[in-house]
Amino acid sequence: MADHFDAVPDSRHDITDLYIFQKPGEPAKSILILNVNPTAPTLATSFDPQASYEFKIDTNADTRAEIAFHVMFSPSGAGQQSATVYRATGEAAEQAGPTGEVIMHSAPASFDREASVTSEGAYRFYVGLRSDPFFIDAVGFRNNLQFTGKDANLEANVFGIALELPNLALGSNRSIGI
Repeated sequence: MADHFDAVPDSRHDITDLYIFQKPGEPAKSILILNVNPTAPTLATSFDPQASYEFKIDTNADTRAEIAFHVMFSPSGAGQQSATVYRATGEAAEQAGPTGEVIMHSAPASFDREASVTSEGAYRFYVGLRSDPFFIDAVGFRNNLQFTGKDANLEANVFGIALELPNLALGSNRSIGI
């Protein structure tokens, strides 16, 4: 899924991309990615410490979350910020905020070229500034799909949240919704 520049008042809440996929070469693991803040860091230089960035997992096709991963951020200061990740199940998965078991505590955000990946148990986590993965040939799109091969987003960035986890953390059903 890709969606850029919604009419949200705070770009830190503007979801641009959502991905879930099996980890290449490790079929027992999956990766969840949520990107926010198009043209980061131009519109905002940190994640919102009042927001709950969430992956909601529907394991039984009832369109309600049975499992959720909530990512909460500390206030930013001096270009520094950290994240805590919670895994909530049952009724807590329907809630927002710091609910459930802490699976990642005080993981540092990477707001420069150095990617800091935090590992705790079976989980790995990255959060910070990344190159926007969305490719668009805007000139070609506007010219009756006569594409030029030039990416209008080449210099664009987003804030990414990436969580690698064991498939079992997504429940026992192999068919899930997110």
